[in-house]
Parts: sequence; structure tokens; C-alpha cells
Amino acid sequence: MEQKFEDIKLQELKESEIPALNRSSVKYNMINLQYEDSYDGAELKYRDDVMKRNMAMAANRGLRHMKSSVDYDPITGLPTRSKVPVPPAPVAPGPRPEKVDPREGMEHFRVDSLYVNEKESHDGVGRQRAY
Repeated sequence: MEQKFEDIKLQELKESEIPALNRSSVKYNMINLQYEDSYDGAELKYRDDVMKRNMAMAANRGLRHMKSSVDYDPITGLPTRSKVPVPPAPVAPGPRPEKVDPREGMEHFRVDSLYVNEKESHDGVGRQRAY
């Protein structure tokens, strides 16, 4: 009986997908420096682009308010830039697609069907004695 259960469990493990424990939660591939081709990857790219645009706009605000008697950067000696280039406003990825429940098409499975004479109850497994 136990061998049958072990065989069924082993077959289920072989047919199931790879566990999500070793998958990255960040939808960005550090090896090829690309965003993942999914909704989560597009959403991450959108948030990164918004952050880059906000940083450029903040730099321009700082340059606009900076007063200096010289027309060069005193630290680097290079001529000061009058404006930091601002990237265009990014486009939002749109609404999130519906999630599909992977258990939706599965049939019900009774655990006690693996065991012939033992039935599971709230008191335990097998025949219970009255004390």
C-alpha cells in the first residue's frame, strides 16, 4: 500500500512544474539585462521609466534654481549644462490580465481511497476503540 502511494506521489512530482522557490521575484533578467516578457515585466519597466523621468525633472529643477558667478562646474571644470535631457513620459502597461486558477480543472481526490481498510475521521486514521 505504502509503495503504491509513493509511486503516485513520485509520478505527480515528475508531471508538476518546477517549484517557485528558486524563481526570482524580480521580473528582470540580470544576465541579459532585459525585462521579462510578461505583464509584471512591463509593469516593472514602466515604474523604472517613471523614476528615471522624475529624476531628470528634479535635476532640471535644481539647475534652474542654482545661481553661480561662473559658467563652468567648479568640481569637474566642464561647462555647465543648462538642462538635463528628460525622457518622454512612459506609457502604462494597461490593466492586469485575469489570473487563471491552476486547480480549476482538477478532479477531487480522496486520500482515503489510497488505503483499503483504513478510513480517515476526525478521531484519527483507522478503526478507533471506545474507552
